[in-house]
Amino acid sequence: MSKNPVPDVRLLAKQKVWIPTDDPASEAASELIGVAPIPLSLGDVLAGLQTDLINAVFASPIAAIALQWHTQVDYLTDVPLVYFYATLTIKSKAFNRISPADQKIVRKIMEDAFKTIDKQNRKDNEAAFAALKNQGIKVLNPSSKEMADWNRKTLQTTKKLVEQGKVDKALYQKVESILAKYRKDESQKATSSTTAAK
Repeated sequence: MSKNPVPDVRLLAKQKVWIPTDDPASEAASELIGVAPIPLSLGDVLAGLQTDLINAVFASPIAAIALQWHTQVDYLTDVPLVYFYATLTIKSKAFNRISPADQKIVRKIMEDAFKTIDKQNRKDNEAAFAALKNQGIKVLNPSSKEMADWNRKTLQTTKKLVEQGKVDKALYQKVESILAKYRKDESQKATSSTTAAK
């Protein structure tokens, strides 16, 4: 999201882009795509936008509304660049105190709860996206050439981060393997649906 239109990754380098403080991976990624990032704590981003210290942020629609960042931007470039996630952890010392049967129950309940939360978050984010458009924020949908540039640059950046040790290589390969399987399954489902429709 930005004050100026940024449909192309090359234009991002001309913006004053926010990244979170103490986030070496974001800093390295920004620099690799040619951006001189401006690190700020989450609480300072709104003031940074208001004073023009920064003019571009990465955020989900729901976060931009909750944090009021949407009041300071005019454009939303519809490119999936970052993934926001949350984790609930239980200390192994506490978890190991319960029986294996109860551990299984806890795992199942938590898995089901997080699937429900994930579905609701997706719905809420879609509603927030619509709200941003209704409030006059212009959505930029990059052309196929521009999307290819975004994808190529982010892939190059990710590979560099792996080479530099900022992203764990084994974890990266595991995620890529899961994504490849998911995409293959989705492609097969789409093919089956098309065939069934004929």
